[in-house]
Amino acid sequence: MHALTAAQRRELAAVNLRVNHASRQLSDLATFGVVEHWEPARPGTGADCEDMALAKQAELVRLGWPVGDVRLAVCWTETAERHCVVTVESGGNTIVLDNRRDRIVDWAMLKRLGYRGDRRESAASPTGWALFV
Repeated sequence: MHALTAAQRRELAAVNLRVNHASRQLSDLATFGVVEHWEPARPGTGADCEDMALAKQAELVRLGWPVGDVRLAVCWTETAERHCVVTVESGGNTIVLDNRRDRIVDWAMLKRLGYRGDRRESAASPTGWALFV
């Protein structure tokens, strides 16, 4: 993907912030009564990282972002916790929308902070996953 325009960066940042503040961080066990449940976060409810990532992805696609450009990624945080984020490619950089941060950030910065990649939705296959480093 090409480098993002200032307007596109603002839109990503606004979606990230809006979803981060619309739901409160709560585990799937507390919200749904199961250890793992993937469902887009709804405003005013409890949600964990993948629920918030699904909500961000859905909102961006609704706003016209191409599905293949807005992909979920599973990674490990600096404290070795499994974590889900949304990624958008931008002129050789990977932009991350993360429920642990209100600002969008580059993947390279998160790696410097101790994040490690695992896998990410494939741009070539809507149901496939690929390594994410």
